[in-house]
Amino acid sequence: GKPVNPETMDYKLLQLRQPGDHNLGDINRRWKGKETLFGHLIAHDNEVCATITASLRGYRDCDGKMLTEEDIRNVCSFPQDYDFCGQDTTYICGMSVPPVMMAQIATEVYRQWLK
Repeated sequence: GKPVNPETMDYKLLQLRQPGDHNLGDINRRWKGKETLFGHLIAHDNEVCATITASLRGYRDCDGKMLTEEDIRNVCSFPQDYDFCGQDTTYICGMSVPPVMMAQIATEVYRQWLK
């Protein structure tokens, strides 16, 4: 992942992260008593990730670096070789229903209504 700019508040907050922090808002609440930055998620290995949004700012708990395009594709269940036709991966994934979820919905629609 891309390192976080050390001049930013995000970097400072990531240095204070503790197990169980799922976004920068958790850290900021503990540090400054303010409920802000809740959309800046921290993804943990072996845990379900929070919702990826089109304007995501996400970080990996394992190393404090920014989520990579590969990370975002994995979380959103897109194949690694999926062609986003030059569009921003985060935006497209954030605006999409994950393919695995859509397949489950389609299966249930077929099973319950069409079979």
